[in-house]
Amino acid sequence: PLTGGCGTVNATGTITVNTLPILTSSLTPPTRCSGSNFIYTPISSAGTTFTWTRDVTPGILNAAGSGAGNINEVLINISNATVSVTYNIVLSASSGCTNTVSIVVDVEPIPAAATTITGEQTVCDGANGNQYNVAPILNATSYIWTLPNGTNVSTTPNTITINYLAGETSGTLSVFGRNSCGDGDPSNLTIDVIAPPTLTSTLSPADLCSGDTFEYTPASITFGAQFSWTRAFVPGISNSAASGTDGIAETLVNTTSSSIDVIYTYTITTPEGCENTQNVTVTVNPSPTAPTSLGDITECEESPIQTLNANDAFASTTGVTWYTAATDGVIVASPTLNSISSVTYYAEYNNGTCDSLTRTA
Repeated sequence: PLTGGCGTVNATGTITVNTLPILTSSLTPPTRCSGSNFIYTPISSAGTTFTWTRDVTPGILNAAGSGAGNINEVLINISNATVSVTYNIVLSASSGCTNTVSIVVDVEPIPAAATTITGEQTVCDGANGNQYNVAPILNATSYIWTLPNGTNVSTTPNTITINYLAGETSGTLSVFGRNSCGDGDPSNLTIDVIAPPTLTSTLSPADLCSGDTFEYTPASITFGAQFSWTRAFVPGISNSAASGTDGIAETLVNTTSSSIDVIYTYTITTPEGCENTQNVTVTVNPSPTAPTSLGDITECEESPIQTLNANDAFASTTGVTWYTAATDGVIVASPTLNSISSVTYYAEYNNGTCDSLTRTA
């Protein structure tokens, strides 16, 4: 009512109160990975329009931004932790009312780049228990290793133990960090696998006769290789156990009537310290024993040929090939004598003359 000196007048009117527009879309959209598109479509009542602004955010590479309608930005997290980015959205209703609403999206970083790998770069073929480490990688939930042979291994700690199998080849060990957002930059370490050194000199030298000197010079294609050897006591060989370095020069005596194998175990070592062992085996043959009595036969010159039969002691020696001369290659089957005064027969083991026997006529 309006009251004045002339009386009172009643007046009526309608006041319309418009509601502020609000967002019905989420105010906390899902977490995004650094480098991926953040797409957001604001939703409100019909007829509402949207403008948005984003201030500079520490840890986010992007400059400040603004726009109208949907948000579509690639957000780059350059920090070492998750960063929350705030967008201020102004909603303008058809009624003319406006409202400002904030939404917050978390941006996760990808793992940081891996730093230097530490561990042995020069390893021996077949070496076990080789441990390698990398400093903890920020934001990594796992570590992806690629071994020199190309095998991929995932670990949770920032360390790995590698057993190099026989026959492994040299290559590169690498590692990078991984999380749900992707992979970080790798770090590489060159691995040099040293092949086992071997002897290029024969492992089966020629047979010896008892009492002969066994001489052996080791050789290897590995430059700078060092050699050491051991020989255990061998039953039937009079020599005691022995050891040495480099070459061998031993007089071996076989006290039996059978051939005996004598084994020398060589250890070959590279300049890097890698070792390998190989056996060198030499056979020591016994010398055939000449009979104490030759059973001399007296014959006149020009007498008929005298045949030496199998009952003669030297003819019945087993395991021996008898020749009429040291190098003539004529095998004695049934030894004979004629007008000469004596004949010498030579015994041979595996092409090595070990003794001789003289038969007098």
